[in-house]
Amino acid sequence: MGYCFFIGGYDAEMVEILNILVSKGVCFYDKQLSWGAALTEYEEELTMLAPNIIPVFIELNLDCRYPENSIIVDHHGQKASKYAQTSIEQVATLLRVKLNRHQQLISANDKGHIRAMIALNATNEEIAQIRQMDRKAQGVTEEDEKNAEISIKNHIEIINGNCAIVQSLTRHSSCIFDRIYDKFDYVFIYTPKGQLHYSGKGHIVQYLVELYKKQKTDNKSIDFWWGGSLPDYGFFGTDAPLDKQQIKLMFYEIQQLEAINSKEESKCLEKMAIG
Repeated sequence: MGYCFFIGGYDAEMVEILNILVSKGVCFYDKQLSWGAALTEYEEELTMLAPNIIPVFIELNLDCRYPENSIIVDHHGQKASKYAQTSIEQVATLLRVKLNRHQQLISANDKGHIRAMIALNATNEEIAQIRQMDRKAQGVTEEDEKNAEISIKNHIEIINGNCAIVQSLTRHSSCIFDRIYDKFDYVFIYTPKGQLHYSGKGHIVQYLVELYKKQKTDNKSIDFWWGGSLPDYGFFGTDAPLDKQQIKLMFYEIQQLEAINSKEESKCLEKMAIG
């Protein structure tokens, strides 16, 4: 029995997974797809697999029939967790490969962005290298980088000093998140393609997931996705964005709940100290 890998959308992690597969001489199909890629891209290749080959799908939306012995490699959506293995870790486990320092940082970056790399004591140079590699793999251009700077300078609204809403001039939100991730706990970005992207504290992700699950019961065409090092931090995206007023209302409501929970926690601690 052997494996044949089917490659999903490009980012730094996927590029490094490809490097591992090449170094191990493993069978794979790669159509250089963008993030959000679907298995239907490989329908023809699936029909050509020998019976003794196990297909391994890496971060592909499973939108068509596939063999029962397939292995699904992913760490987004329902699989998103700070405790879950990233896709590169899952591939390394499957092929019995030990990740080097560079690959460990790529893995951390894909799950928890810059914060996760800092937790691994990454240097500024290492962080810059990994993030640049990630943006390049996603197709970010110099024009995107410039438009990100303009978006942050001229098209940002800040709420209570801790939440940013950005009307982006580039479809690549990573250019903006990379620049302001440490300045706000909550960042919402409207893209030119009519999508809403969020990155920040995980409870917002969980709130949005539940909200959009309910909306999808009434409108099946709504698409949304999420991931990250939940429940701490994560990201969320949708092609059916909330308007700014809805975001502001949601943010204020959650802040009020946080304040109430904080007071309750303080009371409990006081009682424990007295007792």
